[in-house]
Amino acid sequence: RGAPGTQMALAADPFMPFTVYPFGQTPAAATPSEHSQYGLHWSFNAGRTWDGPLTAGPVGKTIAPGRHGFLAVAADPSLYGSGGLFMATGRGLYRWFGLPFAGGGAEPLLELPTSDPGAIVATAVGPRAKNPIAIVVNRGIEAPDQSLQVSLDLGKSWTVRNPYPHPFFVDDLLYVDDLLFVK
Repeated sequence: RGAPGTQMALAADPFMPFTVYPFGQTPAAATPSEHSQYGLHWSFNAGRTWDGPLTAGPVGKTIAPGRHGFLAVAADPSLYGSGGLFMATGRGLYRWFGLPFAGGGAEPLLELPTSDPGAIVATAVGPRAKNPIAIVVNRGIEAPDQSLQVSLDLGKSWTVRNPYPHPFFVDDLLYVDDLLFVK
């Protein structure tokens, strides 16, 4: 059965069978054609019923649903306290501590100021507690000027680690063990 809203990302929990997390957006009541509220839904029964949403970040401009890497799940169940679910909107990165049924809320790890014209276009989280979080921020649409930013302390500080000395375009990030792949 379909989850409510428009979904941008989908993840399965590697240690909880039949648990699925869609992350997306629903139109904001004030301006439904231009702005959306971002939220996470979850199902413990392979999508037969849905719970949620847990909202993440402020209402923002609608993002094309074809984006990749806007949701990451900790691969080790012992990491839910220090890992958890990571959700990215176009303007921020948020982490949900604990399991869905444990309550709590989404904590902001990075929010781009409204004066920043850039947008987050991809994110990836390493599978271990000490692995970094990586995001790509797009600073332009006509002529992309992107930066790859990495946090080694779960979002407390961010450094730029650009792989090329020239402008580049990234549309997906993926961690495999301790290696970060940039497409």
